[in-house]
Amino acid sequence: MNRSTLRIVVIVLTLITALIHLGLALRDAASGNFNGLTVPFILNGLGYLALLAALFLDVPYFKDHRDQAHYLLMAFAAITLIAFFVVNRADLAGAFGIAAIIAKLDEVLLIIATYMHLQATKGA
Repeated sequence: MNRSTLRIVVIVLTLITALIHLGLALRDAASGNFNGLTVPFILNGLGYLALLAALFLDVPYFKDHRDQAHYLLMAFAAITLIAFFVVNRADLAGAFGIAAIIAKLDEVLLIIATYMHLQATKGA
């Protein structure tokens, strides 16, 4: 895959997982069901959007340190993935709804695509 295709893949995958987490938080807020995950879901979604901006926009520090933005996005996705299993360890089978399946698959693909984009950027 070339660098511009990988860029699009990283953007789409990041937006998917950010919107899933923000959507879950909004669903909980709209139903009045503020649980212990509402705020973390909001912060997670916003974190993905911030890291996406750091990676592709001219954010002052990161425009000169794109490698670090790649590593941070990969780490953020990995931490989100691990946190899902830690938070849901008591009822893991019950935690795998369609949104969770899509988000976890998306996060794995995001890590791979971001790494590939980093390698393509270094080779350019």
